[in-house]
Amino acid sequence: KKDGEISGTEGQNKRMEAIKISLGNSEEIADGASIRYQVHVQDYGWMDWKKDGETAGTEGQSKRIEAIKIELKGMEEYSVIYKVHVQDEGWTEWKNNGKIAGTEGKEKRIEAIQIKIVKNPKIEIKYTYNEKNNTVKAEIISDKNLNYISDDSWILNSSKLIYTKEYDMNDSYEVTVKDIDEIESKVQVKITQVIEPN
Repeated sequence: KKDGEISGTEGQNKRMEAIKISLGNSEEIADGASIRYQVHVQDYGWMDWKKDGETAGTEGQSKRIEAIKIELKGMEEYSVIYKVHVQDEGWTEWKNNGKIAGTEGKEKRIEAIQIKIVKNPKIEIKYTYNEKNNTVKAEIISDKNLNYISDDSWILNSSKLIYTKEYDMNDSYEVTVKDIDEIESKVQVKITQVIEPN
């Protein structure tokens, strides 16, 4: 399977026991790029990291994979995202860049998995000074739709999917935003354009 297709089964009570993951040979794959992955296996816990098509898990031992972590190396403009179908729970949310998909300590098998490589968002901040109110509007603009920001005082403009916030004093701090693929980005907000009115 490839490019987000479902590998495994749903509703058949079948466990995944082993997995191989590789990048393939797309023109967009950078020289020296690699993918690595680690699985949590029944009775063994977290096993050693594997990479680039190596087998992770077990064969012929009737052991279920319960969780997985996947990381993409050498492709800074991209992220790997993945979700798994867990016994009795169904599909998880998309996870990315080494986060755990699945469960630990619940004795639940992974039955299926989807894996995709997606572009990271390109994010910029636009500042606009409002002389009448002596405020600055900061806009976080992305080439991918955004759906989360760690500071909930920002307002999401649903027509453009841009976060905006008005400031009336100098300020400098960091917020975390997530795009539609749940890719996190750190954004430095620096308000320096506010001036005292005449």
